[in-house]
Amino acid sequence: MKFVLEGLTVYFPYEFIYPEQYRYMLELKRALDAHGHCLLEMPTGTGKTITLLSLISSYQLAHPEVGKLIYCTRTVPEMEKVLAELQELIDYRNKYLGPIPPPILALGLSSRKNLCIHPQIAGVQWHIKASVEHGVANVWQGCPLLVAGRRHSRFTSTDGIDLVSCVSLAASSV
Repeated sequence: MKFVLEGLTVYFPYEFIYPEQYRYMLELKRALDAHGHCLLEMPTGTGKTITLLSLISSYQLAHPEVGKLIYCTRTVPEMEKVLAELQELIDYRNKYLGPIPPPILALGLSSRKNLCIHPQIAGVQWHIKASVEHGVANVWQGCPLLVAGRRHSRFTSTDGIDLVSCVSLAASSV
């Protein structure tokens, strides 16, 4: 549904909007217009995520100077859900915005613990094997050990230098 909320065209990817969602958008828009802060609360299952994404992305279309939306989640599944809902919203609004719609950059960030795909680290066996052989018990410790061989030659000694910093510097110089 495409509708106007206090002069703002809002792209909402569903045919029906709950009264709570409409009120949420209204209060959020008023807070954005006032350049202020707001605290909004909605019950579980009432569509907070898509409501927020719809209003904010519509507001950014009308006011490009607003800048970025940083959306934080507690878990990776929550992040994946947000990105999936954002994709659905983008697909919906692109139907209205012509052949070359304004781009949206969405980036899901997570920790090394969640993203490491190295078979020795990603599996449970790594934790058991590493703790015995290397005295490490988690991905944070195991990943630098595996990439340590790719360190820049000037970092052959770690005296006084944090190993994680060495690995980061080496990765940026490769």
